[in-house]
Amino acid sequence: MGSVTNILGAEATVYKAAYGEALPELDDIDTGLITPAGNWVQVGFTMDDCLMEYSPSFEWVKINESAGEVKGFLTAEAARIAYTLAEADMTALAHGITGASVSTTAADDDQTAQDTVGIGDLTRTEYALMILGTSPEGYARLVYVPKCVQSGTVTLIQKRGHSGVPVEWKVLTDMTRSAGERMIKLYDMTAVPSNA
Repeated sequence: MGSVTNILGAEATVYKAAYGEALPELDDIDTGLITPAGNWVQVGFTMDDCLMEYSPSFEWVKINESAGEVKGFLTAEAARIAYTLAEADMTALAHGITGASVSTTAADDDQTAQDTVGIGDLTRTEYALMILGTSPEGYARLVYVPKCVQSGTVTLIQKRGHSGVPVEWKVLTDMTRSAGERMIKLYDMTAVPSNA
């Protein structure tokens, strides 16, 4: 098991886009508000903490001249992101279920308005993920995952009198990015721009 870290200790805003969508400009998020360009979609707000687990595996090298290991090589790594969306609406359910989407039927003379989500035999979809919350300094903290898939069990829960949807993402390695940031990149805004 890797190290589990609470990377956002309060409520945050969750955005997702299809894998490959560019990260929006970060110069404008010192207020904690962001309206990403392109195809980023706000899917909701977290109910509480956002957790990250990172699990590296190493092969350790020993030599005859030493009783201990003298070097380690990274052989595998895995990461996951988990949070609970604060609303148990159809959008939150679809966000938590692999490949699901909300279908809307408008009301007319003989039809009630309906939102529906189909579940079962869905296509696994790769997404990019952004979670925007608050840093310890009180400015914005952005968690950026360039490539991930939903991986957890989806249930409806009740917490503090509110319903929510737990969502878990398996982070995949994005080989198009530089070494050291192929899985997750964290941004902390530590001061406002000097011309603000």
